Amino acid sequence: MQKVFYCPGRDETREENSIDGYNEINLHFKRSQCCLTFVPYDIPAAAVNVDLQDNMITFVPDGVFRHLSQCQTLHLNKNQISSIWQQTFTGLQHLENLFLQDNPISTISDKAFDSFYFIRVIWLSNTELTYVNPNLFVNLPRHPLNFSLSSRTDNWNCSSLCWLKHEEQHGTVVWGHSGLPPSCALGEDWEFLQCRNPGESLTL
Repeated sequence: MQKVFYCPGRDETREENSIDGYNEINLHFKRSQCCLTFVPYDIPAAAVNVDLQDNMITFVPDGVFRHLSQCQTLHLNKNQISSIWQQTFTGLQHLENLFLQDNPISTISDKAFDSFYFIRVIWLSNTELTYVNPNLFVNLPRHPLNFSLSSRTDNWNCSSLCWLKHEEQHGTVVWGHSGLPPSCALGEDWEFLQCRNPGESLTL
């Protein structure tokens, strides 16, 4: 059984699979390339895949995803989002894949990812971030995270990312999207970055 609604209305696909007599319903909600400037409030609570990429969304209100407890994948890439706050992703406790790349994000609360218990992919490439708080990762599950991090200037002060280097060395972070670690500013080299303590900032 399948339902599809196209933009400027709703593009919604309903997949129903029967496994051992149990009906599994996967609802995919898509409103990409719709010139949206806000997150829709009518996303069905049963949605497992929410695709809002390639719009003009500038702000994500606290709690706007609160009802999406079944959502596993969220696409917010290619928008105009500048900030991620503490309650931005509240309610997304089953989220596994988060795509935020290609946004002018300059600020992320160190509590923004605290509700993620099953997260496996976070892409933050091509943003305007210049600093990422190490506390952002403190409460994430300890399986390998497919992570990408790059700024539009590509001049990271990599000595401030010793904590991330530590995650990489322990196999809890693998590089996704481009497959490359952050590009360091002149005089630094990620490969040869030496950090004595996980959270330490070290000038090379």
